[in-house]
Amino acid sequence: MSPINPASLHPEKYDAVPVANTGALEGFIKYMGILASSPESQFAATVINKISKQCEQIQSQKEDQDKKAKQKNSATRIELLRATVNEKETKIAEYSKNLEVQREEIAELKSALSKKVAKDVSTLQGNLKERDKMIDQLKTTGSKLKSILSSEKGKNEEIEAANEMSQ
Repeated sequence: MSPINPASLHPEKYDAVPVANTGALEGFIKYMGILASSPESQFAATVINKISKQCEQIQSQKEDQDKKAKQKNSATRIELLRATVNEKETKIAEYSKNLEVQREEIAELKSALSKKVAKDVSTLQGNLKERDKMIDQLKTTGSKLKSILSSEKGKNEEIEAANEMSQ
């Protein structure tokens, strides 16, 4: 098959759109077939194929890198969350321990206060008994004094009456 000479198409003879004849079209198709089967064309196709595969590999590597970056980012976030959870758990444990210590201190204070109050109540009760005893003694003494006074008044009246008669 002979190659088509582009000068034989004479594009200047046609207005804007060249009219194609079947012979020229068939020749063009044959020329394209020859061109496609030429070693240069096959080499170009091989190079294009390799470039396409490399582009696909690069794209695949980029996607893998993106996935790995996302996984690493997720892993970092998970580790941060774990660290935060551990920190919170540590604080909760500390708060619980402090709370237990404070509860024990409160129980000890309540016990000490209860003992002090019981002692104070006992002391007050003892003081009240002493006071009641004193009051009873004072009443008894008062009664005795009234009785003595009354008896003395009676004696004085008798002595005065005896003195008035003797005079």
